[in-house]
Amino acid sequence: MLRSKPSLLDDIGIVVADEFHLMQDPSRGPTLEILLSRIRHSSPRVQILALSATVGNAQELSEWLEADLVTSNWRPIALYSGTLTGLE
Repeated sequence: MLRSKPSLLDDIGIVVADEFHLMQDPSRGPTLEILLSRIRHSSPRVQILALSATVGNAQELSEWLEADLVTSNWRPIALYSGTLTGLE
């Protein structure tokens, strides 16, 4: 969309990149990186909100985005782990 109509960025205030850990995926990561780089270069006023529950290098990515890193351990439900034995 942005390739055919770059003026769309004029009407965008924030871009939400969910599943941001896909930046590390060999097939999808480069596409996401190019898209976000283009947005940052073409329209620096656009905010980028990157969301991920599993990203391993959050500090590095926040530095690349020149953004504040916000982390939380809050979960909507508790996680339990255990082992069931003796089931037939």
